[in-house]
Amino acid sequence: MATGFGLDIGSESAYVVQDTGGIIRNELGGHSSGSLVAFNESERVIGEAAVGQQSSNPKNTLGDLHLLLGQSLAAVEASPRAPHLPFKRVAGDDDGKVAVVVNLRGQEKTFTPEALLAMLLAQLKGLAATGSAASAGGGDAGRAAALAAPPAFGLAVPLWFGPEARVALRDAAAIAELGDGRVVFVDAPEALCHVFAQKHPVEAAVAAPAEGGAEESANSRVHLFVDVGATHATAVVARFFAPGAGPDGRTFEVR
Repeated sequence: MATGFGLDIGSESAYVVQDTGGIIRNELGGHSSGSLVAFNESERVIGEAAVGQQSSNPKNTLGDLHLLLGQSLAAVEASPRAPHLPFKRVAGDDDGKVAVVVNLRGQEKTFTPEALLAMLLAQLKGLAATGSAASAGGGDAGRAAALAAPPAFGLAVPLWFGPEARVALRDAAAIAELGDGRVVFVDAPEALCHVFAQKHPVEAAVAAPAEGGAEESANSRVHLFVDVGATHATAVVARFFAPGAGPDGRTFEVR
């Protein structure tokens, strides 16, 4: 049976989360992986392995990939983030969309943001497969079955993504062959609330009645989430429900 995973890619870090809400650790045991793709004289390094190159090889270490998706070169250069991007940007073929130039084995190579993000997604897909096999029961046979069943993925999409960025994200997922085509794209607040509901479910309860009044339901609670990232800040208010108490059976509702 295939397992589901969520992927959340930020400017600096990327997370792989099980459908139960548990975080899949990276190859070094950390909770997150660097949202980086780097190149040097001999190889390409991705994720946490690329973090060490940020200071020693900044022009060939590419981050902020999701900020480049679907953007023209002119739009990227006009953004407040542009002075903080150390790598070379050029206009892509014909369409004017931004592309990135790196030095690989002594030669200049040009990549689209979709191709670079696909490299990172493929790395995260590998972490998900490894995590799925590690958590599978049934010994060696169970682990083999988990590896043989391609997992499904949910990809968190920032609310500030425009239509072109969303299309580019889908293209990157397709290039990475993410989830064997079984990918859903979820607005980031919905993804956050899904994980929170899995990890901190509301227990069904009935509050004591007020004097002279009827019993009041205590089967929901409201939370405010504030996410201050490297490039954007968002605030989300959501109500969480006990099983069966939410509208249409949902466990949360984003306000």
